[in-house]
Amino acid sequence: MEVLAPQLKTHWREALFIADRAQLSRSDYRAIFKQGLAEGDASSVELWMKSTVGHVGWRWVFSVLREMAAPWPCPGVFALYHLPFLFRDNPLPPSLNKQFTQLLELYEQEKPLPFLPDSWSNRGKTNRPFVFVWGGRQIASTEFDVEK
Repeated sequence: MEVLAPQLKTHWREALFIADRAQLSRSDYRAIFKQGLAEGDASSVELWMKSTVGHVGWRWVFSVLREMAAPWPCPGVFALYHLPFLFRDNPLPPSLNKQFTQLLELYEQEKPLPFLPDSWSNRGKTNRPFVFVWGGRQIASTEFDVEK
């Protein structure tokens, strides 16, 4: 990590490529993930996450995103947008589907998330299952918008 740390500041794309293939400790990958959230923008945070999520696990990622849900705006929103696109390479275990939905709802409390469909805010109007596709993944809640 001592060799990669300065590279993450100056040549972060190349350093992330190396980090993903290196055998770093879990704490090193956690530090890289947090650095990516702090320094990444709306598009680059996906690359930081791709290089680290497989090494730290979804439970830890959700925990970090839950901790940084406020105040708005926060880097967690950028990460939250990219999560479903990462599920292809690092599948989300079925046991975490509910936690993912709860994470969306937590962020939604502060301010509406611009990337969620309009039907998301109407999901509490009925008690049928609510499902929409985002990043090639079906996102489900316990509610459903009858118009979709």
